[in-house]
Amino acid sequence: MFKKKQTPAASLSISEAPLLASPAKASPVKNVKPKVLLMDLDRSVQAVLVDAGINTTSGSLGTPFQVEPSSRWIPARNSSQLAGYAEQEIIFIDLSFDAASSAVGEKYSGEDVTGIWIECTRGLVDSRAVAAMEVRDGFSRIVSTGGVVVVFASPKTGMTMSYGKTRGGVVRTEQELSIDEWSFLSDLDYIRVVESHGEEISICEERTPLSKALSEYLPDMRFECTLVPRYDEEKWRVLAKNKFGETVALARTLSSNGAILILPQMQHKAGFIKRLLTDAFPEMFPGLFPGIEKGRWTHLSEYELAKVTKLQSERHELVKRHESEMERIAADITAARAEEGWLHDLLTQTGDPLVEAVVIALRELGFQSVVDMDKIRDRERKARREDLQIQDCSPTLVVDIKGINNFPGDEDAMQAFKHATLVMREQKRVDVVGLSIINHQRHLPPLQRDNSVPFRRELVDVAIENFQGLLTTWDLYRMVVNKRRHSWKPDDVKPVLYGHGRLEPVPKHYCLLGRIAQVWSHAFGVDIENSSVKVGDAIALEFDIYFEETSVASLQVANASKAEAVIGDKTGIPWPTSSARPKVGMRVFVIKAAASTHVS
Repeated sequence: MFKKKQTPAASLSISEAPLLASPAKASPVKNVKPKVLLMDLDRSVQAVLVDAGINTTSGSLGTPFQVEPSSRWIPARNSSQLAGYAEQEIIFIDLSFDAASSAVGEKYSGEDVTGIWIECTRGLVDSRAVAAMEVRDGFSRIVSTGGVVVVFASPKTGMTMSYGKTRGGVVRTEQELSIDEWSFLSDLDYIRVVESHGEEISICEERTPLSKALSEYLPDMRFECTLVPRYDEEKWRVLAKNKFGETVALARTLSSNGAILILPQMQHKAGFIKRLLTDAFPEMFPGLFPGIEKGRWTHLSEYELAKVTKLQSERHELVKRHESEMERIAADITAARAEEGWLHDLLTQTGDPLVEAVVIALRELGFQSVVDMDKIRDRERKARREDLQIQDCSPTLVVDIKGINNFPGDEDAMQAFKHATLVMREQKRVDVVGLSIINHQRHLPPLQRDNSVPFRRELVDVAIENFQGLLTTWDLYRMVVNKRRHSWKPDDVKPVLYGHGRLEPVPKHYCLLGRIAQVWSHAFGVDIENSSVKVGDAIALEFDIYFEETSVASLQVANASKAEAVIGDKTGIPWPTSSARPKVGMRVFVIKAAASTHVS
């Protein structure tokens, strides 16, 4: 029988599955106190701190690794380094990670042996939760006796874990484990961690040692999650928020004067941590820095060394220049948002602002004669009808543009066809077709919208029958940003808008090969459904927003190198590890010669 899920504090006793520890190399230091532990931070951070005379040790909760996504369970593995953690006084722990491409560490369990198992549905095995429970009591004791734990926050990986044994490849669960990589402190059990990414952060506190350090490194910060205390909210202090007022940094001071800080990610952690340990923390936690008061009067202005005073003046001038440069960059950011804000208007607006944004987008795609019919009919004191006409060539496109909260209905999608029919009658011509451009679900971030089926199948069928195009503003946005990214020629993108039915942001010089069937660390496999590909050809993969292009260095068909792969071949193609990682199901295109003729 399955046992009821428990809170992390009441979960499995990790003493049943002890961790292996590997000690870090000791380095000579000037200051024995405080003892600082760096968990899963780059070795360069330790080097900077040791050079500053800080007593520093490194450790790790372990390394997650990639697996083929499936419903199978595999043993959790121990790759942690935890020697000596219990005697530390200040702990910095980074929860971000780079997953290894193959299994790391020793298994906690095996066939017919009771142990800890992880489900592989996410294509990732993350055993850090087990190590987190191993250090949980020690870390809590450190904080309760005046120590400090600083967390660089990252979203939870959401592993499904179980304590039990396997028999015949099937896990017989004895206890479901509700633990995760944040379980190293009981105070974190009731922090809801919501995945969210961004760089716009504002510091909430003013003129405290910590806020000064955070403000100094603000341009370097990015958040990967927001934080919501679900218990004892009043005991947590908000340090920073994002542009939407959501918390991205928290602090909690305990009665013992110990503290927990949860901070966003930042690129240059070495400088920031050194800043905390040499400036902010001695003032915030003097008990951890014995002797810090000794000789402090020597830094008063009347006693300071003349050379130091000169250097401090130089530093002051440098800070002033830095602030001036930051103000200039902030002004440039504001100007860029004003100049390029129409791209966001494509995804948020309705009415005239949306029409204006579409006009700019169409002109950037290469259309020369985009006529705003609303302005013309307003001047003629006529009722508004179609929003735009694209008159570059035959046929004329009659364009209706709408921003709506949900999905387009019949009236929203087919109004362009009705207006095209009126134009044909008025001008006594037949080379006029309709194009509906819809900003659907406009209050949602685009990647959270239903972009696979924004138009009902019946609407698409009717549009095809009536030679009408249906386009979302999200797909128009993607056409613009990818045209910029890859320097697509206008003659390769303009014809897309003359299509019928649902229009996709795929330029005419992209020819579909097929979809990715398998992914390896340095390559992917595609079952070629259409066209062919040769060594030396250029290909493109379609990601959520951007297309990524590369050249084909080699081809593998049936475990043999080939110069060309054709329809029906199961083909392996190398993919640069420096590029975004492909996923199963992505579309793959071979890039043909650019178009040389206009639509006619």
